[in-house]
Amino acid sequence: PGSAVGRLFPFNQGSVTMTYSIKFQKCVQFVLQEEGGFVNDPHDPGGATKYGISMRTYRSDIGDLDGDGDIDANDVKILPIERAIGIYHDHEWQEIRGEELDPPLALFMLDTAVNCGPSRAIKLLQKAGGLVEDGQFGPATMVHAQRGPVIFNNLINARREFYRGLKNFGRYGKGWMARVTRLDYCGVSIMREQLHSYLVTPTKVSP
Repeated sequence: PGSAVGRLFPFNQGSVTMTYSIKFQKCVQFVLQEEGGFVNDPHDPGGATKYGISMRTYRSDIGDLDGDGDIDANDVKILPIERAIGIYHDHEWQEIRGEELDPPLALFMLDTAVNCGPSRAIKLLQKAGGLVEDGQFGPATMVHAQRGPVIFNNLINARREFYRGLKNFGRYGKGWMARVTRLDYCGVSIMREQLHSYLVTPTKVSP
C-alpha cells in the first residue's frame, strides 16, 4: 500500500487538496503503512482485513462492493484505500478526539484505536493518568491528554504491557512489539520537530 498512500498524501508538497486535516493525514499514513494490504489470516478473529479494516468490525461500512448481494471477503479484498481512510476518520479519529490532541498523542491514540480498539486506547490513556478506566473520553481524560508529550513514554510502555497479557501474544507478539517501537520512534521524532520549531522561531518583540 505504500505507493497508494504516497499518491494520496503529498505531505512534502505545498498544498493538500483533501478535506482531512494535515494531522489526521499524517497519523493515518502511519496506520496504513503498518496495517498493509489484504490479509485473510485464519487465526485472526477479525476475519478478512485490508488496510486494517476488518470484516467483523466494519461489515456495514465496507458494503457490498462487488454487487453480488452479500458482504464477504471478496468485498474486503477490493476495498478502496479512500474508503478505508474515511472509515478511520469517521470512527476511530472521532472517538479519540484526534483533532483536539497534540500530534504525538494523536498518532499514538489513532494507531492504538485501530490495532486494539478505541475503548482500549482511551483506557490506556486513563491508566497512564491514574484515572478510572471506563473507555470514555470525558473532561477529566481530556485534561490529562493535554499533557501529551509528558505521558507519551508511559503510553508506549502501557501498550507493550497490554500486548504481553493477550493470549495470542506468542503468535503475534513479535510483530506487535516491532510496531510499537516504530510508533515510539515516530512520536519522539514529532516531538523533536516541535521543539526545534519552537526554538528556531523568532519571537516578535513590541517596540
